[in-house]
Amino acid sequence: MTDAPRIRLLPDPLVDQIAAGEVVERPASVVKELLENALDAGARRITIEVEHGGKRRIRITDDGSGIHPEDLALAVTRHATSKIRQLSDLSAARTLGFRGEALPSIGSVSQLTITSTRAGAAEGASVTVSGGIGAETRPAPPTPGTTVEVRDLFYNTPARAKFLKADTTEWGHVAETVTETALGAPGVTFVLTHNGKPGRRFDAADDFAARAAQVCADEVAAQLIPVSAHDPERGMRLTGLIARPGFTRSGRDTQRLIVNGRPVKNSTIGHAVYAAYETALPGGRHPVFLLSLTLDPAQVDVNVHPTKREIRLSQGGQVHHFVRGAVRDALGGFRGNTLRLTRMASPADGLPTAPGNPSADWAERVRQAAVRSVTPPGAASPMGGTTTAREPVMPFGASMQAATGAAPTLPGMPTQTGAAFAENAPARVVGQVQRTFVLVEQGDRLRVIDQHTAHERILFERLLARLNDQGLPGQRLLVPLDVELPAADAARLAEHVDELARLGLEVEPFGGDAFLIRAVPEPLAGRDPRALLVDIVDELSARGSGAEAMQSLLHRLLATVACHAAVKAGDPLSTPQMERLIADLEQVDNPHTCPHGRAVTAVLERDTLKSLFDRNWGA
Repeated sequence: MTDAPRIRLLPDPLVDQIAAGEVVERPASVVKELLENALDAGARRITIEVEHGGKRRIRITDDGSGIHPEDLALAVTRHATSKIRQLSDLSAARTLGFRGEALPSIGSVSQLTITSTRAGAAEGASVTVSGGIGAETRPAPPTPGTTVEVRDLFYNTPARAKFLKADTTEWGHVAETVTETALGAPGVTFVLTHNGKPGRRFDAADDFAARAAQVCADEVAAQLIPVSAHDPERGMRLTGLIARPGFTRSGRDTQRLIVNGRPVKNSTIGHAVYAAYETALPGGRHPVFLLSLTLDPAQVDVNVHPTKREIRLSQGGQVHHFVRGAVRDALGGFRGNTLRLTRMASPADGLPTAPGNPSADWAERVRQAAVRSVTPPGAASPMGGTTTAREPVMPFGASMQAATGAAPTLPGMPTQTGAAFAENAPARVVGQVQRTFVLVEQGDRLRVIDQHTAHERILFERLLARLNDQGLPGQRLLVPLDVELPAADAARLAEHVDELARLGLEVEPFGGDAFLIRAVPEPLAGRDPRALLVDIVDELSARGSGAEAMQSLLHRLLATVACHAAVKAGDPLSTPQMERLIADLEQVDNPHTCPHGRAVTAVLERDTLKSLFDRNWGA
């Protein structure tokens, strides 16, 4: 029987190399740590020179405050830092770096040289570390600022080196790191080169929004709108750019979040942005956003991971509410272009008008529309009697004054970059295509409008207005239905009985974990009440039981109602009905997407039409 291995202390070089594995993953990790140090030193210009993707050489020069000659040797020693003094400092760190691990970790797996001169000093100093060995300080020419050079990364740890990718791949990671860091420091100039050739350059910008525009591709920047909000009481400020309604991506590569100047990831803030888009985001699609959030450092825990990439928030609920509201306000304030019809539908055109009690009339027509939309011809109607073949339903209200609107561009369609429709260019309904799309001519543009998504948006916003005003009417059941739920679901549902009543869904506790359903929303009178309640409980379980989660749930239910009640693809529309559709669409808050996030309008420019036929106007 062999003896069990004895416990022993690891040699310092091995300890340093193990620690380096947590901080230094690839050349981009080195660049990130060195850029953070430069920014903490107050640099206003940083030059990054990279060779062979950073595997052979990384050289970063800044014009910051520099390092005192007597501190250089300490700078490459583990857990030596000028940024914290006691444990409580970690909870309010205002610097990007603070642990004192970056430089010694880098020095343990490379050949590291640091040369620095304090402002006004007659002489600089330099220190070199190779594989964690040697830290002798020597004099250097007095060049203000600090230069850090890293050569032959992982030369002494071949097992780590073999996991590095091709030069082009590593260069891509370095460029991305510089871009993210530059986004968090808009007032600093960053110059990046690769193998002696220009890579990227970000000149100092006036503010975060200007920097955000620099880092975006032109075609993306043209589709962004500003967001700005400030809550002085809680010390929160949000600025940046977000995608206008209707502009989405299949991935999250164009989502960037800065918190207190640090590029981070945080699920709470990310969820808040998605929640703000809510009914303007199609399934499987993602919004573009570049946001900078400033918080009290005491509310942010950046000491979660050695790379400081992830953060925790002590007041996550307040931050979520603030971000969601700011993004929603920006989306709601975006209108874009003006659309005015040359003629408006009148009561003589055969469309319903607003009677003395428009709310009651509107609710009844939406309910009947929903019933006709979901009940097969000849089947028994939930409201009594039978139905006939479904006819196009257009429960539009009386015309209101024309408002402004914008036209999101569908994938593959020409991009509209925000130029306003001319005020003197009236719109004209050209006709209907395939009983699905309404064509509207205005000036040099042709708008193609999906009649179903447009009507769906109109009905949704009217339902929402009704809900926010006095709640939706409910239809009482002749015989109340009982539903028994799991204990956790029952407790969650009991918290939201009042909110559900505003939707027209009346439920009451019936002892234990059981509930009685006494009424359902009128527009959903044809649905199975038990299934409806179970769906609501599932949503509450998935999204939490807060007020915002409940509001989001109500919106999704209203979107379902609006979808069932709206005209469908294939429904023929008369010219007056199309004109009423366009007029009503222009009065909604969000004319860009339906409640499920699908685009309402695509735009064809005159130049695009010309190119199809290779002609000049007038020829």
